[in-house]
Amino acid sequence: RPPPYTCAPNLLLAMRPRPRGALVLRRFFLFLPSLASAYIAEAAPAPALDVRCNRTDGEEPKEAQVQLLQSSRPAVLPGHLRHGSRRSLTGKNPAQLPPQKLVEPKELAIFVTSGDNRPQGDCSAKTWVSDALDFGFQVVYYGQNASHFSSSGDEIPTRRVEDYGALLGVRDRYDVWPVFVGNVLEDLLQHLPEVKFVVRLDDDSFLNPESLWHSLLALPLEESSRWMIGDCGPDEHHSLWCSGGAGIVLSRPLAELLAKQLRSGYRSANTCALVGRNDDDTMGICASKFGARIVNHHGFHPFPPSRLEDNGGDARGGVPRRLPPWTFWPLLGSLLGAPHLDAGCRVEQLGPFAVVQDWITYHHMTCEQQHALSAALHKARERQRRPASSLWRPPFRPPPCAGTLPSSRLKAQKVERRCENADELTRRWLCGSRARVGSL
Repeated sequence: RPPPYTCAPNLLLAMRPRPRGALVLRRFFLFLPSLASAYIAEAAPAPALDVRCNRTDGEEPKEAQVQLLQSSRPAVLPGHLRHGSRRSLTGKNPAQLPPQKLVEPKELAIFVTSGDNRPQGDCSAKTWVSDALDFGFQVVYYGQNASHFSSSGDEIPTRRVEDYGALLGVRDRYDVWPVFVGNVLEDLLQHLPEVKFVVRLDDDSFLNPESLWHSLLALPLEESSRWMIGDCGPDEHHSLWCSGGAGIVLSRPLAELLAKQLRSGYRSANTCALVGRNDDDTMGICASKFGARIVNHHGFHPFPPSRLEDNGGDARGGVPRRLPPWTFWPLLGSLLGAPHLDAGCRVEQLGPFAVVQDWITYHHMTCEQQHALSAALHKARERQRRPASSLWRPPFRPPPCAGTLPSSRLKAQKVERRCENADELTRRWLCGSRARVGSL
């Protein structure tokens, strides 16, 4: 049924004169047109459009004015509304966005990529993946033909999508890993419609599920719907990205966007899917285009933990033998001339390893290292007399020491860069093996 009126805009009455201050700002920023238009559009009122509506049912014509709120907004966001912003790309109040607060561990899903020729596929399934399942997380393998079983003998779900040679070792191509992970995200979100967060990990990674859970609970997840959390820093394209093997945490709304963008190629937003070489840097570039909150976090590590035997000592009571206790108090240590350990978090002994307090992940782990670290975690839980399935329940512990770090494009530093600038003791105890640190 046609409407009883027709409307046509009166273009002569469309524009109102801008305030004098806006004109001065525009002239002042002539050398920066994009920045000027962004800030002026935020400060100046939107033009009004006079719409003349003529009734078609014989009644008197009426006039109405509507305010154009969106058509006058530029597509480019000011810099302060991008990383770390409390506003979304649409400009909506965070309270109007879907809440992302986690309630139970089953609302988080982990997908693990593993090829048939990798021994870490079975080792991860019997160690940290089993721990994550016992904690309550959902875990899905994405591989080829191999099946994976937990330490209790239960089969872990394994799904298959087109990998374009990624699981055979093909890397550094925009049409391989980015498209493969895009397929994984699309399949995983359809398979698990109830999850709120997705974690991307490799089979040679290692996850501490308790630290991951408490670290996410310490973040203001309700402030945004688009989160990317991990070991993040800028790349040569000046975009933030997070190390894939160290683990990338994605909120569901952002994962849904990336699932589409990673498979869109030249049709992606600003061709972001063609800029990176692998899935982790490509996801960071595309997430930046959508104003995601990319958070650099202290708990994610792209290298294995240091072995105590490699450092010629051991850690007793959480303090290495060679370090005095006041080393781990940043203010007191600085007054006494002590070396500054990474973010002030102390070194802890966990089995044969020295790990940073409240660590979440390590990467490039061999099967031997995965089994040794898993056994050490089990012994630590036995001392607490708490099963893994109850670690997420109240009473919760205080916020973790290893927390968020500066995450702006100018200040964010991946852990490899922080290790380069750290003192000798920090590199020895918190930055993996000496050989790896020396090659950073």
